[in-house]
Amino acid sequence: MKRSLRSRIILLLTVAASLYLLAAGIRSSSRQLSSDAGQQVQLVAQTLRQSRQAVETLANIALQQYQQNRIDTPTDELLQWPAPHRPRHAVQAGQAGLQAPTAVLENRALQPEIVMAQQLFPHFAKVSRDIPEATAVYYSSARQFCTRYSRQHQQPDCSTPDYWQSAHIQQGQPNNNPQRLTYWSPVHASVDGKQGLVTVSTPLYDGERFMGLISLDIAIPTLQQLLRPSPLQQTQVLLVDQSERLLASIPPSTLPLAEQPDLQSALPSGLQDRELRLQDLPANELQRLGWYYLYRAPLQGTAWQIYYLCPLYSVLWSALQLAAPILLVGILLLLVLRENRDRKQSQHEQQQLISQLQLHKLNLERESKTDPLTHLYNRRGMQEIMEREITRCKRYRRPCSLILFDIDFFKLINDRYGHDGGDHCLITLAQSLRQQLRTEDAMGRWGGEEFLILLP
Repeated sequence: MKRSLRSRIILLLTVAASLYLLAAGIRSSSRQLSSDAGQQVQLVAQTLRQSRQAVETLANIALQQYQQNRIDTPTDELLQWPAPHRPRHAVQAGQAGLQAPTAVLENRALQPEIVMAQQLFPHFAKVSRDIPEATAVYYSSARQFCTRYSRQHQQPDCSTPDYWQSAHIQQGQPNNNPQRLTYWSPVHASVDGKQGLVTVSTPLYDGERFMGLISLDIAIPTLQQLLRPSPLQQTQVLLVDQSERLLASIPPSTLPLAEQPDLQSALPSGLQDRELRLQDLPANELQRLGWYYLYRAPLQGTAWQIYYLCPLYSVLWSALQLAAPILLVGILLLLVLRENRDRKQSQHEQQQLISQLQLHKLNLERESKTDPLTHLYNRRGMQEIMEREITRCKRYRRPCSLILFDIDFFKLINDRYGHDGGDHCLITLAQSLRQQLRTEDAMGRWGGEEFLILLP
């Protein structure tokens, strides 16, 4: 009973400790998930912030260069334009320089801006080196020419109307951006159509005159690499823009660019039917929604948001790894206690069996030396006693007496009274003689009606 109670107490303590560690593990895993997501948001926000600051810095440099060119360009160079101002920088593979129609190059009034565009090229190259996530850095002039530094071999033709009608260019026009804000574009396709791009652009103004846009492209696969830190391997990550359209995701979406889903469609099926709007959830806080943990983080400087969806089983598995050692120790301890209990019970049963066997052996030995009728020693028992007593008497030189007698006319008793009468006669005689003997004397039935008495 005590052992059973002890085992139950150990089991209860083990379960309680395991549940406590499981709850602590869930809290720890949740905090770790929130911390990892927060660190990743900072990395993504840092890249986007650097890109935004880069185009704003380039805009300031461009405006200063333009104003300086207007002051420094002599009149005789205007007459010789454009020969002295052709590109001074070699165009390497995967890069592009100035793209402009002939009519624009021959327009002497645009000389300061064209020179400024050429002077921006080394700055574009530096930004591209400083921000490895940048696919292209370029200036798009409102006068229908551009200069570009790009890592891609295939470049858009900025002399075509399609280029100037694209959404990321139109978004920065004065009528669409009267506040002259730096903005992020929706996802648009690259020239070859193989990947999506997002663009950060800032408008360039000379006073009230709109000159163009300084832009920086980031490829969607690059954003997906930013969204893939090792601690969040089992977490679904969704990056959406201000219209809740999917920009990038982990795991990456296999749909074509034109068919990218919105946020609601990209969610797991267990969350799509909920009436709760994810945008209404507190920012930068881990929330439990059904079988998922959700973390929403807006990206500063943009209208974008990142959503992290971690399955509950993943958090439970991480927590179980913390509680598992204690649970295993408790189970092993219970097994050891049970093994000890079974071993002790087995030893007790074995000892009882040995005792029974010994008792049974003694009974067999006693029965083998006892006459079953008179309960005196039989011939074998008397022989052993005589050998022992005679040896002892010889050693100590003491006398020893033997009385051997039988019952006369015993056959007549059997014939007259039957064998039962004869047996009764033998039993009565044995009892009477036993009462007359000393403690050290031994008496036995030697055979038939013969008896032997040993008197040491």
